Amino acid sequence: MTQLDITPELAHKLITEQFPEYAYLPITSVEKQGHDNRTRATASKLAPG
Repeated sequence: MTQLDITPELAHKLITEQFPEYAYLPITSVEKQGHDNRTRATASKLAPG
């Protein structure tokens, strides 16, 4: 299996293309969760809680 390097910049590009209403939100990396999927945080106000 090929591992991809999903950078915050790539995540921002994909979000901007697919969800332009969220393009203004900052993208930050979060600690790896131990799965093949990568998690990126957009903004704390979107987080459940």
